[in-house]
Amino acid sequence: MEQDEKKLGRQYAVPAERQEIIMRHIRVKGSAQIKELAEWLDVSEATIRRDLDDLDQQGRVKRTHGGAISSHYGTSFEHQYEEKQRLMQEEKRRIAQKAASYVNERDTIFLDSGTTAYLMGTYLRDIPNISVFTYDTMIASSIDLHQTSSMIVTGGVRRTGYNNVLLGSYAENFLRGLRVDKVFLGADAVDLDFGISNSNMMEAEIKRVAQSIGGCTFLMTDHSKFDKVALAKVCALEKIDVLITDKGTEEKYLEELKKKIKQVVTV
Repeated sequence: MEQDEKKLGRQYAVPAERQEIIMRHIRVKGSAQIKELAEWLDVSEATIRRDLDDLDQQGRVKRTHGGAISSHYGTSFEHQYEEKQRLMQEEKRRIAQKAASYVNERDTIFLDSGTTAYLMGTYLRDIPNISVFTYDTMIASSIDLHQTSSMIVTGGVRRTGYNNVLLGSYAENFLRGLRVDKVFLGADAVDLDFGISNSNMMEAEIKRVAQSIGGCTFLMTDHSKFDKVALAKVCALEKIDVLITDKGTEEKYLEELKKKIKQVVTV
C-alpha cells in the first residue's frame, strides 16, 4: 500500500470512515486480508473482522476465510493485463524468484501465461540448456534466456483483449504431444473444495492440458487468489506438487492447503 495511505489509514477511528477506506482498498485490489488491514489501519484484527462483517451484511463485500473480496466480481471477472501488473507486485516478484530456483540445467518446462509467470521468466536467463514451452507470446518475445537454451511457442488463436495469449485446439494439441519435467502454473482463483480455476474457459483448458504433461506441477499464486472461485475449473489441489505463495496467507488456511498439496512454500 502507498505510504500516504498508511498515514491516512490510522486517522480513521470512526467505523463508517474506516470501512470506506477498506472499501477503497478492496475496489483497487479486488480483495483484502484481515491481517494486512489491521496492520495498515493500526487496529486489532477483531475490529477488522467486525468491519468486514458489517460490509458483508450491507452487500458491499463478500467475506472469505481470512478476509473479503469485492461483491461486484462474478466468476468470469478478470483484471486487464495492465491492472494485473500493478497488483501484488512485491509478492509476485518473490514467488517468481523462488519458482525459478527449482529450474535446473537441461530441464524442460512449461511456463504459464500471466504476470507472475513473466517475472519468473526473467530469472531463467543464466540457466543453460533448458527448453521453455509457453503459449504467452509476451514471454516468448521478451524473455532473455541463456544462449544454449530454447523458447518454444505453441500455435493457436490470439485471445481477444489479451493479445499475448494463444488459445484453441492448435495450442492444446501441441501440448498434448509433449512430456516436460516441470509445469509452472498460475491461477485466477484457488478454493479448498473447488480447486484451481480460471475466469476464461479456453485458457482453463490450456492450463488443464499443461498440468497433465508435467513430471512435477508447481502453482505460483499470491494470497489474494485464495478462497475464491472462477468460472472454469483447471484441476483439484491434489494435482499440485508444490505451491509457492507469499506470507500474507493466514496460518490456518496454509494448514488446510497442506492437507491437499504435497509441499507448500511461503516466501
